[in-house]
Amino acid sequence: MLSEAENLESGNSTNATTYTSRVSNGLIIYGSEGSLTTLPAGKYIFTLGAIGGDNTSHQVAYTVSAGNEQIASGNCTGNFLTLIKSREFVLTEETAITFTCSDPASGRGIDLIYVQKTGDILTLTSTAELEGYKTFYNKTKSFEVDENTTIYKAGQVSGGKVVITAVEGKIIPANTPVILKTTAAGYQITLTETTATSTDVFSDNALRAATANGTIDGAYILAYTTADGLGFYNFTGSLDAGDVYVTAAAGAKLRIALAEDDATGIQTVASEVAEGAIYNVAGQRVNAAYKGIIIKNGKKYLNK
Repeated sequence: MLSEAENLESGNSTNATTYTSRVSNGLIIYGSEGSLTTLPAGKYIFTLGAIGGDNTSHQVAYTVSAGNEQIASGNCTGNFLTLIKSREFVLTEETAITFTCSDPASGRGIDLIYVQKTGDILTLTSTAELEGYKTFYNKTKSFEVDENTTIYKAGQVSGGKVVITAVEGKIIPANTPVILKTTAAGYQITLTETTATSTDVFSDNALRAATANGTIDGAYILAYTTADGLGFYNFTGSLDAGDVYVTAAAGAKLRIALAEDDATGIQTVASEVAEGAIYNVAGQRVNAAYKGIIIKNGKKYLNK
């Protein structure tokens, strides 16, 4: 986005009739501070074009900020256009881009800005029903997740359950369906577009993504039911393009339990039989006298 000074959000424009070297269409804005533009969430590089003064030696210092974060600063000397370029910066929400100037006199000022968007920022909200889990897929772009989010892949359906495994790193390659887990329900997951990629760890990923709207036989999606809790459930309706699922024989089971390998090696296996059945961490059914970690109605308990 290239914007001339007279199209910026604030500042006073003036015809630069005293310039010995005219730039652009000759209109600038001046002031000690002001708002240049407002940008939505994303990754950007911002360039400010400014004039230092109406003689060859006068200097003016400019600082550019995105919200409370300084992103660029530089000096302009004389009546020639100087470009002050920012580092790449990330905005997770709509943010005002502002400037301050060390000398607001009319003979020096801002002539133009140039905004280069270098990547997208996406936000997903984890819900209480999905217990902090969220599926994600993007066909063409790779994303990096924030520090509070873990990326999971899924194994093949086996024994009525799907085992999900955390992968190393924070990169979701393009065209790779994943499950994300956050620290708490309601957490805003931030995904930042990146050129980095990591495909090897997903070579055995059993998750799939719908390529178009429509019904897929044997598709099971991550969902929650009051009776059985969180798991993969057979979905017979129309999926939207990009929806993440696993496959099993259509109608073979009403649901596929969710299992997770965590740091302790314990698997959380949601029961597929009558409510109240008890299992150990190996998935074997036990009775109420069993001592240790048990799984009942899809939740882990310590039975003493």
